[in-house]
Amino acid sequence: MNTPTAPRLETALRSVLVPILKKDGFRGSGRRYYKHSGQWLQLLNIQGSRYGGSFAVNLAIHYATAPDLVGNLPNPAKMTEAHCELRRRLAEDRSDMWWKHESSAESMFEAVQSASAMYEKVGRKYFANAIESLESMTAETLSQGGYDLQGFHTGVPRLGLALARIRKLQGRAAESRMFAAVALRNLEVVVPWKAELEALAANDA
Repeated sequence: MNTPTAPRLETALRSVLVPILKKDGFRGSGRRYYKHSGQWLQLLNIQGSRYGGSFAVNLAIHYATAPDLVGNLPNPAKMTEAHCELRRRLAEDRSDMWWKHESSAESMFEAVQSASAMYEKVGRKYFANAIESLESMTAETLSQGGYDLQGFHTGVPRLGLALARIRKLQGRAAESRMFAAVALRNLEVVVPWKAELEALAANDA
């Protein structure tokens, strides 16, 4: 006698969320998806609770040709949000939202439907508005905190480093130096990338 196969969250994801992501231009499989938006990468992955019975939806943004958080060039087909400069959880506010479900296919389907509706309601907007803010940000804006990254979080020094790298890659050397200078002014602890910031500020990197 064959033992019935236990319901899997991936089945509900393929049925509900994945078609929405594919329509939006995402590629991937399983619980990890990515897309290019101009020169930026958008990542979305499903994180299951270590205790089972719930999942979160992680969103991330990274510049496509800038080093990731471990210093490697991005490989969107393999990287996760943990490699990206800017990350947040999918939620209607800035809370740490988890979708709970039972071990039944019906319960998983309902949870994924709810998460998919949340992505359609706010997820697309978070990605688009955050990238727009990153593209238009100036060193003065960064220094004064006058920007809205839609809940994608990173500290001023690390964001300054990221934007200094990005502006240099974009051929905007003067802006790169200014972002690096802001990041250096806001450093409060010793970090392994301080030398890179100093070189960017001097335009020697």
